[in-house]
Amino acid sequence: MKKKTIIGAVLVVVVVLAGILIKTQMDSNSTSKEEAQMEKMAKTYYEDYLYELLAAGKDGKALKELFSQYEKEGLKISIENISKVSEINVKKQTKEIGNTCDKKKNSITITPKAPYGKTDYKVKTVCE
Repeated sequence: MKKKTIIGAVLVVVVVLAGILIKTQMDSNSTSKEEAQMEKMAKTYYEDYLYELLAAGKDGKALKELFSQYEKEGLKISIENISKVSEINVKKQTKEIGNTCDKKKNSITITPKAPYGKTDYKVKTVCE
């Protein structure tokens, strides 16, 4: 009888630990999906809108002066503000991000990197 109780207790512990592990893995995958969508949104926003807007009519020296200002701290933009830019289409990413992340609290920080071309930047996402 004592042996059956111990085996039963061990099985309960194993089932509980397996449940915790599965839940943790599912939450991790969900966050990764939102971060991937935020990175896509950042790419669209920066490459198709912001870079074009800021770089218009500027030569290499002027680009360096402009973008080097943001190389240390980056450009922080909320998801909500990006979703309001009518020149780009980020509705799909905004919808998918909105399922888990608060659009007002969450942001993307885009940090330009030398030589300051259209694809020379890093992205940091915050999804709360």
